[in-house]
Amino acid sequence: MFRDSGGDLRRVTAAVVKEDAAWRAPLAKIRRPEELVIAACRVSGFTPPPEMLVNSLRSLDQMPFFAPSPAGWPDIAAAWVSPEAVLRRAQWCERYADRIPDPPDPVAIAEQAFGEALPAETADAIRLAPSRRAGLALLLASPQFQRR
Repeated sequence: MFRDSGGDLRRVTAAVVKEDAAWRAPLAKIRRPEELVIAACRVSGFTPPPEMLVNSLRSLDQMPFFAPSPAGWPDIAAAWVSPEAVLRRAQWCERYADRIPDPPDPVAIAEQAFGEALPAETADAIRLAPSRRAGLALLLASPQFQRR
């Protein structure tokens, strides 16, 4: 399509969006810590102070400006997923939700972000959470949100 359109990115993008295969594959790649933090800020509408963002990345083992090599941080799940890392991610999600001054409705966010792609079990857990903060923490810690 790129060559056929003479490099027209609008037509290429439209072709990709219309391609069924683009929507069939499940979200499979684990978000890197910085992606998790950014995604949480976007869906919640809350951007914490810079020091909290830095501490968030530190607690998720991705200290800003301290990549292990000049190539940057690894982009493989093994670098971000271990039993300890999963626990730290869940704890971070809870702490993040606790710090939002006026937490948004997690059910509405889940519907907007995932629509029908969100499994019923996850949607039910969010809906039945005892508070908006708990529901938001569950959404952020869910396997669906942890993936891109």
